[in-house]
Amino acid sequence: PNEDTHTEYHSEEQIRKIETWQDILKGRSEIRKTSHQFIGVKQLALEDAENTRGSASLGILLLFTLGLRVGEICALQWRDIITLPDGRKQLHIQREIVHQPSGGYKLLNHAKTRAGDRYLPLNNYCQELLKKVRTYNVINGAPVLSPDDFIFQRKWRKAWTHCTTSSFNPRIRKYCNMAGMNVIKSCHDIRRTCLTEMYDAGIPLKQLQYFAGHETPMQTLDYIRRRNDFDITEYILDDSDLLDGYPEKGVETEKVKKVKVV
Repeated sequence: PNEDTHTEYHSEEQIRKIETWQDILKGRSEIRKTSHQFIGVKQLALEDAENTRGSASLGILLLFTLGLRVGEICALQWRDIITLPDGRKQLHIQREIVHQPSGGYKLLNHAKTRAGDRYLPLNNYCQELLKKVRTYNVINGAPVLSPDDFIFQRKWRKAWTHCTTSSFNPRIRKYCNMAGMNVIKSCHDIRRTCLTEMYDAGIPLKQLQYFAGHETPMQTLDYIRRRNDFDITEYILDDSDLLDGYPEKGVETEKVKKVKVV
């Protein structure tokens, strides 16, 4: 995208705010139950990654923080990690992998929509996850030398290629079953959970819309799980050191009609 497209969707102030909220939200999507017998899904993913050196398990942890579409995380390449002059890092979401109706997957060298082309800040937690992914890729023999190499890779017919939905969703279901709960079953559920948690933490709707890569606020509202669906906070464990204070809840000047987006 050109520079005008970049500046239209975010500003330096907006990025700094999202970075702050990311730090506040670090770890907030951990799943818990009252019994000490149940282990958080994120902890299970981390343990699985350490035991198997599998990058897909680390990708699940990244999804809990960034709330990406599954096609977006599958299409990430190392050149999408951008270092700003002041040392901060951003992740450029600019392409997607989609499932073909006839079968198989196709790489699209563009985002799902114009709003989907966006720059997300990477806090230290996300940066450490990506460093581990690179290390595991090297251990497993996956290519990492080219900026065009995919971040999350799998072996397919003796060749390394990008991950797919099947690289993530079965693992998520396994972790949830091991944790003794069934709320989150797919990458899409993680995305909804992440956006809901950010909204409940006080991120204004317009900022959240940019973060999610949605064209309209109505789309973002449709992703936010409300209490009449289920009390999602029952499954949230905050295991991080939160920053002092929370941002104020965005004040909406007018009501936005919630519509079903298909």
